[in-house]
Amino acid sequence: MMGNTLQLIAVFLVLIYLFGQIISLSATSTTAYDEYVISIINTRNVPTPAPFDQLLNITVNEVNPSVWSTALSYKFLNMLFMQNGQKLYAWIQNYTQNYVLVWVKIPTGIPAESITQITLIFTSSVQYPYTGIAPELTIPYGEYDNGHNVFLFYNNFKSPLSLADFKVYNGTNPQLATVSFNDGFNLTAYATSTTNYYLLSSTVSFNEPIIAFAYISVNLFDATSNPIDVRTYYPMLTDNLTLPRSYYQNCIETPWADSVAVSINGDGIPPWAFFSTNDSGIPYQYNTYIQGSFTALWGVGYGYSTPVSYFYENSFNPAYTIDYSPRAYQSMRLVLGFAGAPTGSFSIKTYYVFVAPLPPNGVMPVFTVQPMTTTIQPAITTTVINQLPELFYFLVLAMLVVIAVLVFIIIKRRR
Repeated sequence: MMGNTLQLIAVFLVLIYLFGQIISLSATSTTAYDEYVISIINTRNVPTPAPFDQLLNITVNEVNPSVWSTALSYKFLNMLFMQNGQKLYAWIQNYTQNYVLVWVKIPTGIPAESITQITLIFTSSVQYPYTGIAPELTIPYGEYDNGHNVFLFYNNFKSPLSLADFKVYNGTNPQLATVSFNDGFNLTAYATSTTNYYLLSSTVSFNEPIIAFAYISVNLFDATSNPIDVRTYYPMLTDNLTLPRSYYQNCIETPWADSVAVSINGDGIPPWAFFSTNDSGIPYQYNTYIQGSFTALWGVGYGYSTPVSYFYENSFNPAYTIDYSPRAYQSMRLVLGFAGAPTGSFSIKTYYVFVAPLPPNGVMPVFTVQPMTTTIQPAITTTVINQLPELFYFLVLAMLVVIAVLVFIIIKRRR
């Protein structure tokens, strides 16, 4: 009888232990915060400016698949970048199932011929305003856009209030240049035989080395070839903005200005072109051979200690450089718009523009991504805690009652 009693007690103790383990596991949930070390390598013999906007192209092959899938559902807004315990601002320019393109603001820049490390954490919530995203990638437009926290200058043209960042020059025929705001800034220029213009010039100026990017969509009305007798500026950096003159109606920069721009080639050759001028009055030009309606991300930049300008076409590596062109000894302003007497009507929609520090020699530093140890953080589930203890206490009480009864029986039989 004694052996059976001890076996029964042992069974009850095992059940209590297993039940306690179930409660413990049920009462605690785990969340994995996958962390990665990003090493940014500046191989050039000059440091980046500080702060510096580093562009990262992170691919699906560099991240845990389940973490990537979750991040994709967040539009990657659950990413958090940190350096030395400090949260960094980041702006997602684009993403697909295979990659995410993100700009990260490095407060201290990157020294020459050195490596700087930052940490990427995939969290379980949106990290705005530290991590934001391009305006056209969310509904409503610009819902999580934080570009103004990342770049030297940024504008997403969400409303007419956006023009407060610019000085507006509306030309001699305002009715032939109309503007509207609908998920971006739309400028429509109508064909005319007289000089007209509509220009935006940033109210703030910038010192080189800098780059400026504009994400635009061009639409030609009833034509496949670009109009002529007109210049457009998407974008333009210049240190001497002047309004068109009758003897040189297509240009807004003086012959001795330092300027770089992407424009419809207004000199009788229809394709878009990248051009620059310098203090010697010498113009330089590179034709892109792009015509018709299209969408593009274009950028222009000024060099460091050498007179080099850079042209970026749907990429962040220079598509073309012009040597001995501008020397921006004076501060530059960002310009958007058109000037001239266009032979055809067209519209250009701008989703966003930004100005950032130019990377050394125009080329963005390379980087590597390495995973860190996954950390597990417990989180108490209150609903489970509230429900299970009553069952646990009841089982313990039942066991004590059974033990007391068995002890009573044993003692009685011994008598």
